[in-house]
Amino acid sequence: MTSFLQTNLIKLYVEQGDKDSVYKFFKQSHNTKQVYIDHKEIEEFLERYQVGKKPEEIKTCNVTMALILEYTNDNVRALDKWMQLKTEEGCHKTVNILRKSSITKKEIIFKYVGWVLEKMPEIGLSLFVDK
Repeated sequence: MTSFLQTNLIKLYVEQGDKDSVYKFFKQSHNTKQVYIDHKEIEEFLERYQVGKKPEEIKTCNVTMALILEYTNDNVRALDKWMQLKTEEGCHKTVNILRKSSITKKEIIFKYVGWVLEKMPEIGLSLFVDK
């Protein structure tokens, strides 16, 4: 039941264009380890929903999917989404994901840090100098 409610809550936020509520949901639910969503259902919904939408609405869909993938530990797919968005936020999120202990392959690190270094070098370099 919780999965059904959370899944539909995310859909509602997207339909309303309420990106801030999407962020709050993941921040609050993830911090308490209570993310119970059907990410496949949401992914299908987001793909259908963004057809014919304005760029800002499409961006909200992509950010939502990137957050879902990140918080469900589908890190490589999350990195792909952030790379597609090519935003400052995506730079920060990419570096944070690449810092995770589960990311160990150099190929993955260099594949995704490359676009960050091009877009915002100071954020990309922080992967190598900050702890």
